[in-house]
Amino acid sequence: MTRSHLKLQQLDVHTDYRSRGAGRMLTDWGINEADELGLKSCEESILFAIPIYEKYGLGHIDSLEPDVAVLNPMPKWKGDATDGLRVAMMSRPTGQNYRDDVGGAP
Repeated sequence: MTRSHLKLQQLDVHTDYRSRGAGRMLTDWGINEADELGLKSCEESILFAIPIYEKYGLGHIDSLEPDVAVLNPMPKWKGDATDGLRVAMMSRPTGQNYRDDVGGAP
């Protein structure tokens, strides 16, 4: 990413409080802020969350496979490394939903 953009922060709502609108409210707020500033909205997402961000108008523009080669990793890191840590790069143009002809990284 080489141009100005607003990166949405990843969030997770506790299972006891899901489906009450907190995640939607926070995501809508971030996208509205980006629109007001004239910036694209961007997000790094885990693969299973791509459909969630697509509902907000973000499009899947690229995927990254993190380099998990670490000297003397903790046991948890070893487990995470085998779980497929592929990350989806999501983007939304200013003021509109993602389309292939106006998409791409900022």
